[in-house]
Amino acid sequence: ITEDVNIRETLEKSEQRYKGLTHLVADLVWETDQNGIYTYASGNPLEIWGYSEEELVGSARISFFNEDQSKVVKETFVKAISEKATLKNIETWIEKKDGEPVCLNTNMTPFYDKDGQLQGFRGIDRDVTARKKTENELKETRDRFYQVTEQSPSVYELYDINGLQIEVNQAYEDLWQFPEGRSRTVGSFNVLQSKEVEETGLLTFINRAYDGELVVLPPYEFDPSGETEAQ
Repeated sequence: ITEDVNIRETLEKSEQRYKGLTHLVADLVWETDQNGIYTYASGNPLEIWGYSEEELVGSARISFFNEDQSKVVKETFVKAISEKATLKNIETWIEKKDGEPVCLNTNMTPFYDKDGQLQGFRGIDRDVTARKKTENELKETRDRFYQVTEQSPSVYELYDINGLQIEVNQAYEDLWQFPEGRSRTVGSFNVLQSKEVEETGLLTFINRAYDGELVVLPPYEFDPSGETEAQ
């Protein structure tokens, strides 16, 4: 009897320690049964979801998602079962209790009894709404910049840190008139290794630019219809 009491006390202390730790993290730590019904929720569900632990436990996970997002959640459960694997970085959107949209990044895994029978799922939800908003804003800025450069009459060329050409605009295409278009040079032409660029005397200026200096290229002549390294 004494041994049983000690085991019970050890388990209770372990559970209290685990609950104490989960309440310190900014994520939602959860567990469901095999039907996707919450049996455990801890961490910061009120902050992330707008619902208390008591409101989550006993409710179906998919009930907190709209119709489209519910399909994603169901597919996730099915995939986790079929692959018997942990699924990471699953992104879904929910609406908090007050209607505010929240983007969740979820890691989850199925768990089984000693006979291999599915018992449920365990997972962690993280609020990544701020990151997603930043990513969307960056994409919008990038798209606007692309539209401006594409419509510009001036030639635009972008090179990576190693001198490889990674982007050009329509004016560049119109100037050189390669049969394959911009694909002729993008991803293959290296401005730092070009003998043609070196012969024009521009390489010195380009190297200075790569060193962080603001430079203005001097005028130079070239024949876009003639032989070039790209051809």
